[in-house]
Amino acid sequence: MASFSKTLRDAYTGKWDASTSHRFVRDLWTGTVPEAVMRRYLSQDYLFVDAFVALMGAAVSHSDSPGARLAIARQLGMVASDEDGYFVRALTRLDPKFKPTAASLEALVGHSSYTPHAATAGFLHLMDEARSSYAAALTVLLVAEWLYLDWATSETPPPDDWLYAEWIELHRGPAFEAWVQLLRDEFDRVAAAAGDEMRKEMEGMFARAVKLELDFFDAAYE
Repeated sequence: MASFSKTLRDAYTGKWDASTSHRFVRDLWTGTVPEAVMRRYLSQDYLFVDAFVALMGAAVSHSDSPGARLAIARQLGMVASDEDGYFVRALTRLDPKFKPTAASLEALVGHSSYTPHAATAGFLHLMDEARSSYAAALTVLLVAEWLYLDWATSETPPPDDWLYAEWIELHRGPAFEAWVQLLRDEFDRVAAAAGDEMRKEMEGMFARAVKLELDFFDAAYE
């Protein structure tokens, strides 16, 4: 019998595969994403950092598994260090108005590049909702991380330019694969113990997150 995570992945394969094979992903692997598109994509993605950290913190708080709490906390530390550091370096290169000494989201809001687009706003709202329970937090984290692992896993050599290569490397490799597997295992464990109503809520959030991922890639070119 297929796991709940696999069942949902298969149920929404159309939008999932449209994201993992998106023009942005194809161009990322060849290092040919126009800098204006890369700036738009990363400036919007940077708006997720605070909400994503809060979502991971909620998962730590709500989890009933000591092992999972530690694993999520370790990954939270990576987001707050390695990934945040990439954003600062990338946006410093791409956006002359970006000042790393004032790189708090509060300082950036108001600059047009950092005003949430519709897809970004939708995802921020979903992350806020998902902090309500462990099941909800796991659902949104799972889609966000598993879908990125899918597009970042390839035998193709990454491009030479660090701007593109490091974004790929942040979302693949043994450590990231183990992180996604933990999210799948926890998601499936929680779903197995949940009632029908909770499983329907988890599926609804899963579907919304998959759609928003595709919308977010599309928005980079708009």
